[in-house]
Amino acid sequence: KPDILLLDEPLSALDPVTQEKFIDDLRRLHREEGLTIVQVSHSRREAHLLATRVAVIIDGTLVDEGEAEVVLNTPKSREVASFVGIENILDGTVTANEDGHATVDAGGRTFEAVTEAAAGEEVTLCIRADDVVLAVGDERRSSARNMMTGKVVSVAENGPVAEVKVDCGVILTAVLTRRSVRDLSLVPGTPVTLSVKATAIHVIRG
Repeated sequence: KPDILLLDEPLSALDPVTQEKFIDDLRRLHREEGLTIVQVSHSRREAHLLATRVAVIIDGTLVDEGEAEVVLNTPKSREVASFVGIENILDGTVTANEDGHATVDAGGRTFEAVTEAAAGEEVTLCIRADDVVLAVGDERRSSARNMMTGKVVSVAENGPVAEVKVDCGVILTAVLTRRSVRDLSLVPGTPVTLSVKATAIHVIRG
């Protein structure tokens, strides 16, 4: 039994079914044997499924590291946010802040987010696609602080899910199941309402 198992892109040449089995095996080894595994990967999905800690290396430089949940969901920089796969990244300026509840102008669209950034401060907003809730038409029944109407720009299916891009003054991406896309009859031009909770927006300062 090794002290540390180093794996370099172990899933890259495997078919999807074998990949899932291998992932289950790695989880079992880590859980039951207490084996420390260092895995090199370009797959964000592998990081989400397997990692307890993540180190992000870009152009040979360590730019972020820590608990997987923290690095993947609250990255330190715009560069890291893009690298770990956050679909919606918007640059903006804080226009007001009251007790940590900020109003941010990003591309002419106003967002509310939770941050200590002061008025006038430049920030980057990070919104994961699965935190964007989509409804057809002008649907305003939601407790989310950020609600905006727009039209579907594109629908791209990827396995059991689909990425839906919406133009609501800025382009935002939402993720739905393929069945939801069919049930809602989402096609380019469909009018929709997007909602995002203020607490779901990660704010990078500076």
